[in-house]
Amino acid sequence: FFCIGKYKQFGKIAVEGMRLHGQCFCSACRYQLIFFYQDSFGVCLGVNLNNATLFYLSVGITIRHPLSTMDIAVATAFEAIAERHLDDDCLVYRERRLTWREARARSRRLANALLGTGLGCSVERQHLAGHASGQDHLGICLRNSNEYLESMIGALMARVAPFNINYRFTAAEMRRLLMDTSPAALVIQSDLTPLLAQCWADLPSAPLVLQVADDSGVGLMPGAVWYEDVLAGAPAGRPAVTPSPDDLYILCTGG
Repeated sequence: FFCIGKYKQFGKIAVEGMRLHGQCFCSACRYQLIFFYQDSFGVCLGVNLNNATLFYLSVGITIRHPLSTMDIAVATAFEAIAERHLDDDCLVYRERRLTWREARARSRRLANALLGTGLGCSVERQHLAGHASGQDHLGICLRNSNEYLESMIGALMARVAPFNINYRFTAAEMRRLLMDTSPAALVIQSDLTPLLAQCWADLPSAPLVLQVADDSGVGLMPGAVWYEDVLAGAPAGRPAVTPSPDDLYILCTGG
């Protein structure tokens, strides 16, 4: 067996070998490979030898072994890891620690909130041209934080396509990006909302704005809602949609 990093092809990762219960080690780098099973297929992810808090995910993970070949959506892989490591650390941000159980619940709450506003996937990938998107888009304008990963995973759970917004952008650069990506929702840090306010009048439609509080002292942007209030008002059950490995993650360069 080899670590997933050994087989990178077109944004997907191929892991070849026999089915195996439990754990084994990469013969090249000694990283641990943990196999998760459901019926006749497994979700394979490489994790650090000493813990399960570091992992590699791509938009699709291709698992190849003698019994089956299939793609796994990121949100599905996340759920599989969380189920096995519920009370282990998943996210550490400054003094804050979230277990997989807590990170999963928060991501699910965001997903359910997005679905509750009608966002998601309206046209499946096979019915679209290669450049087209059949999903609503969620922009993430945050510095490193637990909310960033929650927003990305929560969007994928809801079949909403997340995209990154460089927090160093000027108002003009942010305006251009938002015009190009047409977000239905935004998750943005409080101290960055003045930039968004400068772009607001030029947007073709007003997105849902979820504002993440910080220590800047900037108040709630008119029309926005606090991120934590949205999570508190949404259920933590598994969202009632099935993510597809073909669901999009939109990567916007910031250079």
